[in-house]
Amino acid sequence: MSKGAKRRNMFRPFLSGAAGVLKLSRAWTLQTRTGTLQTWTRTLQTRTGTLQAWTRTLQTRTGTLQTWTRQTWTRTLQTRTGTLQTRTGILQTWTRTLQTRTGTLQTWTRTLQTRTGTLQTCTRSYCGTEPEPLTVRKQQEGIRRIILNNPKKRNALSLSMLESLRENILTDVDREDLRVIIISAKGPVFSSGHDLKELTSAQGRHYHTKVFDTCAQVMTLIQDIPVPVVAMVNGVATAAGCQLVASCDIAVVTEKSTFATPGVNVGLFCSTPAVAIGRAVPRKVAMEMLFTGTPISAHDALLHGLVSKVVPEERLEEETMAIAQRVCQASRPVVALGKATFQRQMAQGRDAAYATASKVMVDNLALTDGQEGIRAFIEKRKPVWSNKAEKAHD
Repeated sequence: MSKGAKRRNMFRPFLSGAAGVLKLSRAWTLQTRTGTLQTWTRTLQTRTGTLQAWTRTLQTRTGTLQTWTRQTWTRTLQTRTGTLQTRTGILQTWTRTLQTRTGTLQTWTRTLQTRTGTLQTCTRSYCGTEPEPLTVRKQQEGIRRIILNNPKKRNALSLSMLESLRENILTDVDREDLRVIIISAKGPVFSSGHDLKELTSAQGRHYHTKVFDTCAQVMTLIQDIPVPVVAMVNGVATAAGCQLVASCDIAVVTEKSTFATPGVNVGLFCSTPAVAIGRAVPRKVAMEMLFTGTPISAHDALLHGLVSKVVPEERLEEETMAIAQRVCQASRPVVALGKATFQRQMAQGRDAAYATASKVMVDNLALTDGQEGIRAFIEKRKPVWSNKAEKAHD
């Protein structure tokens, strides 16, 4: 037997014992770890159970919270719904109250309007505080009456008065039922002329230009419209008021009426009134009136051609209306043609005036009413006018 084998045999019992111990140690370690693992497993199971318990508790509390939340919100919503319904009811009550008060207010408003109208009527009737129109226009049976209606200011031809007069002249001026216009005035003064308060430096050049341009438009308009214009004067007519009388086609005045152009005495020469007056009276008469401002009487005005007729005051209306009614008996287009021709030929020389008038006479004969008038004369009957500018032949 070799030495190595002997040694192995010698130590074999020890080696067998060591291996057992090692196995035993390993077995004990395994058991220990197995126990530990089982402990951990039980611990895990315990904690898992605890976790499950917590989960169930959480689910329970979550359910409780959800239930409580639903109930709380439901009660809150119900409370707020009730509050809203209450406020809606209050609002409806307020609305009904407002409607009632609105109805009451409307009633009060109507009452106030009624009482205001009554007060205005009373004011007009008893107090005379409501401003009256500067001119009054009336029309009946073909005769239009225009009345200067500002006696407190002596019927001054202010810009407003001139504009009102222009409007009253132009309104429906081409209608067949308008045959003649009569211009008169309320109060003892027919017209004192321009309102000097409008002619101060404070008004300025532009305003002054507008005043005199408007005045010129009114004066030329009177001569250019197709119907005759009659001035019915009962009182004083000065400056532009005298110009207005001179611009009319016919002037019927009372014995107490007077006429003057006194502008020179206040530093404002009556240059624009001179246009109409200088074409109505002889030049030297016009110049005396303009240079001195001295009034002339109604009879002097008649003598010099400024007016057509002088009558007693009580007969003024009668005489003026008689003239207007005579105009209404004539054919409107024949009168219109004759007026326009007279104004045109007066601005021409003799030969040109005859040429113009001769041509117009031929044109007049071509009118239906021109031929009707001739036939009526031949047949000894009253003419029946068409009052239309129609031609009987070329």
